[in-house]
Amino acid sequence: MKFIIMKLLILLLLLFLIIYRSNNYFEWNKCNIQNQTKLTDTFNKYGLIIIPELLNSNETNNLLNIVLNKEKNFHESENFEIRSFYKRKNITIPFNDCKKYIVKIYKQNKYFIDKLTPNAKIVECAALITEPGCYPQGWHTDTYLDKINPDKYANLISFGIALDDIDETLGPLEGILKTNNLKTNEIDNILNNNNLLNKYDENYYHKDCIYIENDIKRGLCNSALFEITKLNKNFKHVKTTCKKGSLIIWSSKVFHRGGQNYGYKNRPIFYFTLVGDNGENPMHYSINMDNNKEIFIKSLI
Repeated sequence: MKFIIMKLLILLLLLFLIIYRSNNYFEWNKCNIQNQTKLTDTFNKYGLIIIPELLNSNETNNLLNIVLNKEKNFHESENFEIRSFYKRKNITIPFNDCKKYIVKIYKQNKYFIDKLTPNAKIVECAALITEPGCYPQGWHTDTYLDKINPDKYANLISFGIALDDIDETLGPLEGILKTNNLKTNEIDNILNNNNLLNKYDENYYHKDCIYIENDIKRGLCNSALFEITKLNKNFKHVKTTCKKGSLIIWSSKVFHRGGQNYGYKNRPIFYFTLVGDNGENPMHYSINMDNNKEIFIKSLI
């Protein structure tokens, strides 16, 4: 009898833990700003989240007009730090033009931002535009030193506003959930344990791929970073399809890529990137911000 009671108590405890854990996280693409602690926990777990329709239609349209006006005077020589550049643009946006939208996002997510990127500095303010016919990017992280020694480096997080409804045809940002917590040596161990490590180069592209030297089509190569979704079900491939005005937030450490746009129109995203002061900056570049002036997000309110 005692054994049965003990067994029931253990089952009840396990049920409680399952319910608690499920309530402690949002679905990765259905996050809510009203519970900032839960939002923070969800981001730390997945490394990529969506807050649906954070900005209203007027705000989003105003941001879109800012981006389109800048695009009119855009020159290819300004296409900064972008992979698979064919029909894909990364356009610097004047900070003062979009300042109020960054401030609004900060005020709405102050706990989240202050917790993960304390005393955050803005290191990017730009727009990503993919055009019909662009190829997928190769799988990558935005930084790599923090994948080797995460304790040494500060969090670097990007915040992107969808300036139009994004479906699969427009090549949405793709990610592999939970890989923000995966170190480089752990990636190698997974591949090595499955006798796959020697089939990929130092950038995790398959050595036999005919596009490996092609900057435009390299994303068509098989990638070891995607292979882990087949080897370990803990890591899930997702696409950030969402409504106009939604906020997409991704860690520099999560595996991701811009998808292939096979639709009939552009996919525009306005984004800014923050880095905290609780470690070294893992980013090896920054988009010019007001003549390299440092801008701390707390100073804006």
